[in-house]
Amino acid sequence: MKRRLLSLAASLSLSIGAGPPAAAAPPDATIPTAHLAVPLSVDCSALPSGQLAVALLRRYAVCGIGQAPSGSGTLRNNVSAQTSVSPQSSVSGNCGSVSLTLANAGGGYLQWRAEITSTMGPFVFASYSGSWHNMSRRTTGTVNRNFLGFSSDWVDRFRPYTRSGWVYGRITNAGLTTFWGLVCTSAFTVEDEAFVSGG
Repeated sequence: MKRRLLSLAASLSLSIGAGPPAAAAPPDATIPTAHLAVPLSVDCSALPSGQLAVALLRRYAVCGIGQAPSGSGTLRNNVSAQTSVSPQSSVSGNCGSVSLTLANAGGGYLQWRAEITSTMGPFVFASYSGSWHNMSRRTTGTVNRNFLGFSSDWVDRFRPYTRSGWVYGRITNAGLTTFWGLVCTSAFTVEDEAFVSGG
C-alpha cells in the first residue's frame, strides 16, 4: 500500500512539472460518454375531465386532486379550486421522464437514443425536439420526433450524419399525452455528447 502511494505521488509530481498533457485520444466509440434523464411534469392548467380522468387524478393525487387539505380528513374534488401549483402550472417530476444518450456509430454517424417514459399509465402520443452540434466542425442539425401508439415507454433511435468530431446533443422540448388525456411536459433540457469517428 505504501509503495503504491509513493508511486502515485511520484507520477503526480512528474505530471505537474511536465507541462501541458498530450491531447487525449477519443473515447471508445461504442461507449456513450454520459447519460442524463430529466422529469416530465403534469400540466395542471389543462386537466382532462370525465369519470375515468377524475378517478385517475384522485388515484395519482396530482394537481391537488385526491389530496386532503391538512387536518381536514377529506378528499379535494374540485379541479377549478387548484390555484397554488408550481410555476407554469406544472407539478415537477410526477409524470415520467425523458432521457438522451449519444454514442459513436462510426463513419461520421452519431447514434442518437432518446427515451420517454410515463408513470401515469400508457400514453397515446409523445414527442420531443432538440438539436445536435458538431463542435469540431461547427455544423448543426435539428431533431423533431413523434410517437403515435399505446405504450408506457418509447425508445427512439436514429443515426444522423454529423461528420467526425465532438458532437453535443440536446432535447429542449418533450411531452406526452396519456390515454386518459393527461398532458405531461419537461421544463428542463436534457443533454449529452459523444466523439464521432470517420466521415
